Amino acid sequence: MARERILLKISGGNLKKSGDISFFNDDIFSNLMDQIEELVKEYDVALVVGGGNIWRGNSNTFSFLEESSAHHIGMLATLMNAIAIQNYLNKRGIKNRIYSAFSCPKIAEELNEENVKRSLDSGEVVIFGAGTGMPFVSTDTCAAIRAIEIGVSKLLVGKHNVKGVFDKDPHKHSDAKFLEKLSYEEILSMKLDVFDRTALALLAPRNVKICVFNQNTKDSFVKVLKGELEHTVIY
Repeated sequence: MARERILLKISGGNLKKSGDISFFNDDIFSNLMDQIEELVKEYDVALVVGGGNIWRGNSNTFSFLEESSAHHIGMLATLMNAIAIQNYLNKRGIKNRIYSAFSCPKIAEELNEENVKRSLDSGEVVIFGAGTGMPFVSTDTCAAIRAIEIGVSKLLVGKHNVKGVFDKDPHKHSDAKFLEKLSYEEILSMKLDVFDRTALALLAPRNVKICVFNQNTKDSFVKVLKGELEHTVIY
């Protein structure tokens, strides 16, 4: 019997704590590995990791740096995070493989949809790096594309210090209303700045549920799947 397949979108910004000098926080990584170790017992697991703990391509302030180059640096940052995650998984004895959207043969396999599916079928955790390989494309959209390619039932989207989707920015509006469930049509019509609209448009015709939650909560990915953490479901 085929196992349920899930994709975890891991915010790079949540891989370290505020004030950390290093790009990585050992406690955060250890908890993430604890969760993956538990999830692989029941699910086929793939990861899309951001690079915001190292570099954000859309936040470039250097006048000499071309916008496309800034995005390429961001994609390389996601590969750096993928390598770090791989090392943690290796220490736990968890089989895994990095697939990169652009050629980087000493670090990762070149992205190939059929090879990715074979890796998942064999029990490997798949780590996607380098985004889509194209500048100007968000990690959200990358996650949507990968979710469609590998046929996941759920896309788990960890956010930074926000428990899910609100009708307006909860950091700016004290009366913001938490939304437990939303259809794709509803969230697209409300124009909420919670998930890239291109990604939503890609996923809307498919039967993929998006779970949005606070990744900063300990064991957040596991708790969401067990129904033990408040979150928003987009369906």
